[in-house]
Order: sequence, then C-alpha cells, then structure tokens
Amino acid sequence: MPSNTPSPIRAVVDDPSVRLIYTNALIALSFDGNTLCVTLGDARAFPGQGPAANHVTARIAMTPGVAAALSAGINKMLQLASQQHEKALAVAQAVIIPASQKN
Repeated sequence: MPSNTPSPIRAVVDDPSVRLIYTNALIALSFDGNTLCVTLGDARAFPGQGPAANHVTARIAMTPGVAAALSAGINKMLQLASQQHEKALAVAQAVIIPASQKN
C-alpha cells in the first residue's frame, strides 16, 4: 500500500570536479519508453569555415520522473522570470511615461 508520507529530503553532495557545460542549442530529444535522452550543443561559426554548425556539448539520459521534475522546475523558473519582467516593465512605465507627459 502506498504511503502518503513524503520521502525524506536527501543531502546533496557536490563534486567540484564535475564540468559546467555551456549550451545554446537543443539538438535532439528521444524517448525509448524507459529513458529520455537529451542532446545539447553549442552553435559555433568559425571564420572561413563555412556556415555555423551545432557541436554536441552534452548528452543527458534520465528517467521519466527526473524529466518531469526538470520540466516542472524549468516552468517555475520561467514563470518567475516572467513575473520579474512584468514588475520591471511596470516600474519603467511608471517612471518613463510620467516624465514624457511633462513636456
């Protein structure tokens, strides 16, 4: 029988040797029924070497549960960013519009 009690929060053990990966391109997503695979990249153009190309910088394989948690976390961050943008826009309009109406 499933328990209604939340699972305990696990401690996070950071490993400073893990590389930080930069990406500005989502290259591919695939799902085989058990695992979601994400391929990330970096669009790079080098002078004299033709058009830009996406260079793979990372591949991540995750369970559907982790994919759902990642999606929920990203959506929450986007909502917060949107709220901050709206607040900043309201402040800018409150300052700029009255100043322009003085003339």
